[in-house]
Amino acid sequence: MSVALSSLKSVIPLTLLFAGIFFSMASFAQGVQQMVIEQSEEFSYRGSAGMRALKGNVRLRHNQTVMYCDSALMFDGGRQAKAYGRVRIVEPGENLQVRCRYLEFDAEAGSARLYQDVVLTDDAFRLYAPELTYNTSRREVTYTQGAKMVDGSARLESRLGRYDVGSGDMIFIQDVILEDDSLTLTADSLRYNRKSGRMYIIAPTNFSGRGTEMETSGGWYELRSKFGHFFPNCSMRQENRYFLWSDSLYVDQNRGSGKASGRVQWIDTVQDFEIRARCLQFDRTRSSYKAWGNPLLRSFGAEADDSSPDFKPVQQDPLPRDTFNLTADTIIALKAPQVNAGPIPSAKKGAQADSSWLFFAWGKVAGQSTDAVMRCDSLIYHQSDSSALLIGSPLIWPASFQLSGPLMKVKFQGKNAGMLVLPEGGVLADRVNDSLFHQITAARIEINYDSGAIQSLQAIARSLVLYHVTGDDSGYIGLNRITSDSLYMYFTRQRPNRMVFLGKPEGILWPPTEVPSGEDSVPGFQWEGQLKIQASEQIQFSVLQNPNRGGYELFPSKNPLGGLERNGSKNAKRKSRRR
Repeated sequence: MSVALSSLKSVIPLTLLFAGIFFSMASFAQGVQQMVIEQSEEFSYRGSAGMRALKGNVRLRHNQTVMYCDSALMFDGGRQAKAYGRVRIVEPGENLQVRCRYLEFDAEAGSARLYQDVVLTDDAFRLYAPELTYNTSRREVTYTQGAKMVDGSARLESRLGRYDVGSGDMIFIQDVILEDDSLTLTADSLRYNRKSGRMYIIAPTNFSGRGTEMETSGGWYELRSKFGHFFPNCSMRQENRYFLWSDSLYVDQNRGSGKASGRVQWIDTVQDFEIRARCLQFDRTRSSYKAWGNPLLRSFGAEADDSSPDFKPVQQDPLPRDTFNLTADTIIALKAPQVNAGPIPSAKKGAQADSSWLFFAWGKVAGQSTDAVMRCDSLIYHQSDSSALLIGSPLIWPASFQLSGPLMKVKFQGKNAGMLVLPEGGVLADRVNDSLFHQITAARIEINYDSGAIQSLQAIARSLVLYHVTGDDSGYIGLNRITSDSLYMYFTRQRPNRMVFLGKPEGILWPPTEVPSGEDSVPGFQWEGQLKIQASEQIQFSVLQNPNRGGYELFPSKNPLGGLERNGSKNAKRKSRRR
């Protein structure tokens, strides 16, 4: 049977009405697997071939899914269909639409295969593909020939993909690239929920944007809020200068802040220092970092000066760098403008010396350098010129000596000799044996040292010296007590070889049996050898709690190990020998 529209125009509406009723009754009788014809300008039926041909403003329905097209062919009692022209699939009551130029539909499986200029839209979401499959029963879209997605400012490409219309979940596989206004993401696989705008990292993934690159293998990131949590084994690089490793990382891209936890290591390859900790909170816009959980600060000082005419390289490991190690309950790092005023010039020069770092540490502070071990209640450390201010019962042990006082200023050894100042007075002590100690006290003490050995000492105003005198046979002679306005002392091999007393010096030598009670120590002296051991153990414990994550390879021409720990790999040792 066929209907010719040119001769039966008045019959068309009635004919299509009966056709719609006919196919609707057939669908009801056989279930809901067949498609229903709701509209068509031309209709033809070939009973022998079981094919129905529709043309002109065709509208078909399968369950709740409506399909529009220019023309269509239906087979197998309405179970199979092909649509041509301006094909459009609509889900009533929703914003979802799929457009293409050609479609094959299997009503029994509820599956539509779309070809040529395929576009899926869902609110602001757009998906472009050369072909895809839409399962109307499961409400699921899949593609295998590549596709591009646009969702607001986000743009994504992948080779394979699946979209669950109901939940908004999307899975992208193979050659995944996502871009928005602030980042570019590349991965082998990615899960994305378009309703929440959240990405789920399910494979090794690389982020880049705003001068920052990051790699991770798990976690999530919200495109709209630009907030994410990544784990495990995250690494981040900023401006090719700052490097961060951690087990867990929270990032707020809008504020430039975040929190790293686990085995954290953060390195500044320009200013040559690192911070390790169990937790590190950072704010890049303010250049501030707060570390806790056995934090360890390691500042790598200057190497041997190979520009000197007296420098003669030899075939061995380079001279150890002067490395300052610091641990405490809490360490804060702040970037401050570079200050070159003062008697000690900045160690950094050139375009990269536009700023310097200040470190604040408090709570069981322990420090160690090539020259000394120290402890105090709180500390301020200026990284660019390796100077520190020790506050709160400070103690420092350069080599065999011990210094104590209410306040200490330290300039650690770099290319120049180190310096230690007790501006409010203090005590210098040198252990002779378990019961005898050389001691010096004054209103101000200044010490110059090199490689852990004191070179010279100035005791200014109200100096008092207690020196235990021994003979050539090392026999004990007695206690020498000398007072003066000021004292200048010069050392050779850790022993004084010249002393100059200024301002009415007075001295007395007491034999061992005639030392008056209480005169064998200066005011405020107490030997704290056990605290020195505890300070060293505290630093070693922080090293063990926060291992190196591999950052030392970022110092290509330097040896930042400083003798505290060595990289056990043979390759690292070979590279060190070549340098």
